[in-house]
Amino acid sequence: MRLIKTVVLCIFVAAIFMMQINVKAYGADDVVATSAIVFENGSTYAIDLVDEEREQGKVIIYTRNFGEYTKPFSKGVHEFVVVNNIITYKNTNGAKGTHIPLDGYVISYTGDNIEFINDIHIGEEAKLLNLEIPSLPDKYFELGDVIVPIDDINSQRS
Repeated sequence: MRLIKTVVLCIFVAAIFMMQINVKAYGADDVVATSAIVFENGSTYAIDLVDEEREQGKVIIYTRNFGEYTKPFSKGVHEFVVVNNIITYKNTNGAKGTHIPLDGYVISYTGDNIEFINDIHIGEEAKLLNLEIPSLPDKYFELGDVIVPIDDINSQRS
């Protein structure tokens, strides 16, 4: 009887070790915050993409990391320029795309959500949540991945 108990116990222990147990643990660094844009009237919309190709029904933020201009667009695309958290311009002519400011970004929306479009007003505030926008100096050059500002022309060098 003792031999049977020992064999059964060994089989049981072996079976436990052979089973795969999925355990998920989350730390504070694993939590991903959703990026959003908040307009002056309090309405909040999720940001779907950053510096990527346009997709139907998506809110996209374009920064200078994307380039100097967004890609050209046609009817059904709405693009707004934001500088220092103020909506400054709506581009209705997409032949060249929209200029992306050095100290701001472009909100691009392809779709027909009238509520979203009507919440955007020139001169009003637009704040980004959980998204950092690079701010570039007026004059600069890039050395590899480093941005070097040009702030004093013909000044003494040390």
